[in-house]
Parts: sequence; C-alpha cells; structure tokens
Amino acid sequence: MSLTISDLNNAIAALGASMALVTTDVHAAFARSQAQLTSLNVKAGAAVIAGVVSAPAGSVVDVPINYQPGPAKLAAIQFDIVLPPGAVLASVTTGPAAIAAGKSVNTAMVGGAVRFLIFGVNQNIVGAGVLATMSVGLPSTKGLFSLPMTGITGSDPNGIAAILSGMSGSITIT
Repeated sequence: MSLTISDLNNAIAALGASMALVTTDVHAAFARSQAQLTSLNVKAGAAVIAGVVSAPAGSVVDVPINYQPGPAKLAAIQFDIVLPPGAVLASVTTGPAAIAAGKSVNTAMVGGAVRFLIFGVNQNIVGAGVLATMSVGLPSTKGLFSLPMTGITGSDPNGIAAILSGMSGSITIT
C-alpha cells in the first residue's frame, strides 16, 4: 500500500474535524456540569474543624471534631479524616452538639481514612460545638502529622445537599 501526500493531507483534515467535534462535546459537557454545580444548594459559611493536639509517641490521644454552623441549618454531616501513617483508630464518641440534635456518629475505615457520618432519624438542626471525639492510637514515630479532611458534605432537614468547608487538624507526636 502506498500513500500520497494528498492521502495524508486528507487524513489529517479528517482527524482535525474529529478533534474539533470532540472538543465541542467536551466544552458542552463542561458547561452542563458548571450549570449543575451552580444549581447545587451551597450552604456557605458552615465548617467542620478537626482539633490540633499533642501527645507522647505510643499513646492514645483524643482529637475533637467541631462544627461551626453557617447561615443555613444542617441536619446531617459527612466527612473523612486521613490518619497519620502507623496510627490506628481506637474509638469515636458522639459529641454534645450531635447529641443535643438527636444525632449519632457512625464511622467506617475507608483506606487510611476514617469516614464520619453524623445523622439521626429526625430533621433536627445540628448546632455549634463538638460533633465527635476521635481517639487515635499513635505510632512510635515522632513529629508533626496532618489530619487532612476530605469529602465534606451535609444536608439540610429536607435532604438538600450542602457543601461545607473543613479545616484539617494535626497531631504532634513527642
């Protein structure tokens, strides 16, 4: 089989037209996703805040998880906190802010992170304060370790999704 310059030029032109079509489809999909994000009911101002603590290597330390409400009222909150290497989740207790709203705290390990789900079979609003306390068994490695917070979301009493901000905490192991 032999190709001429004309054959190559035609192939390049056809490829260029296909690329333009794909690019147009990508831009249209992006515009649709932007419109969906814009229509999402964002609850500005609410924040979940992990504590900053210090403890000796090999000990168990309590890390408070606080909630600061924004203008919108939330009835359920979910987030993940990544544990430091070698650290283990010892336990989680429900905090006063969650208890006052009739909520419980459920957790599950997802990879190296602890997934928190604060909810109740009610439409009560969660107020400011401690949502939960996470007890973490520390490794023997000393240093400052971040507790990155990801996947922070929630919902109002009607089940409308909310996006919250989060502040990662840290553990200083001495």
